[in-house]
Amino acid sequence: MENVFITGISSGIGLELAKLFLLKGYHVYGGSRRKPPDELLQYSNLYFSSIDLSEMNGIEEKLNNFL
Repeated sequence: MENVFITGISSGIGLELAKLFLLKGYHVYGGSRRKPPDELLQYSNLYFSSIDLSEMNGIEEKLNNFL
């Protein structure tokens, strides 16, 4: 399986991209400030982390731990 990292998966373009890649069987590593909708959380190939990319302090460590 292929992997993809998508930010902002709780709404908008990020949410739609996550749906698309999940349906295609990708491992989706998704981050956003808010929890994504339950419809995404049902997928076993979704790996979610609550990450706020506007908070630059420690972002590198948070992403390294997640990915």
